[in-house]
Amino acid sequence: MKITNLCLFCFCSLAGVILAGAGCKSSGREGQVPSTQSGLPEVTLEARPAREIQAVARTFFLGRGYLETVSQHAYELVFDKPTRSGSNRALRVRLRLYRQADGSWRLLGRPMGVEAWRSDLESEQDVPNGAGQIQGFLGEIKRRVEPNR
Repeated sequence: MKITNLCLFCFCSLAGVILAGAGCKSSGREGQVPSTQSGLPEVTLEARPAREIQAVARTFFLGRGYLETVSQHAYELVFDKPTRSGSNRALRVRLRLYRQADGSWRLLGRPMGVEAWRSDLESEQDVPNGAGQIQGFLGEIKRRVEPNR
């Protein structure tokens, strides 16, 4: 019973950190997640090389203090941000590109919390409360990829 309470406390603490990171901006329309096909934050991008989109996303997240983590998928980027210096918890964003029939791309973002970060016991969980902030990030990436729209 004590382990269950500890896990619940850790999860709630991590969710609180993510909410605090979202700040007041999430109360505006811009930070809200629209109803999407995936149920996750996403944007549709014009047809262009995947590497170009990934480069823009990489610059965006690295510029905000995230660290890039290795991914096993060619069209996925993973970024981590420790919750504080020396912490074993982190926020994780998984970005994945999906090619559409018309040549465009869907860019999905998945907000996650990571426990035991960078250890053999690392585990991640979806954190839906971070979706509004990630939707805003994806919107900014779209504006940078498609500056003339």
